[in-house]
Amino acid sequence: MNNSNQLLGAFKILFVNDKNKAVHYYTSVLGFKDAGHGCFEREGAWIILHENKSEGAVRPNHLVDGWSADVYVAVKGIETIYNEFASKGANIVKELRKEETGMREFIINDMDGYWLVFGEYVG
Repeated sequence: MNNSNQLLGAFKILFVNDKNKAVHYYTSVLGFKDAGHGCFEREGAWIILHENKSEGAVRPNHLVDGWSADVYVAVKGIETIYNEFASKGANIVKELRKEETGMREFIINDMDGYWLVFGEYVG
């Protein structure tokens, strides 16, 4: 295998209505660190927040099809992360539970309506 060419990660870009409010939420509630230039990182998960006040720019996926998330974050230690977010007042729209896929997941709704799923494979 050639190790000189590889994918190193992915960034999700989210259009937000008010960048200051979004930055506060993602750093204070979700624990992301400001990496500069609109990038926010937590333990290898990256999100880019870009303010766009154009009508229709902020369009959470579940508003289109009724069920799709906007960001899926694979985690280790889901119970601890769930309790951390709940204690900081995160808007949890789906409580922590095991799915048929073998994943334990919960969903957070941010201030712009984006659904962030946090999941851990438990078999």
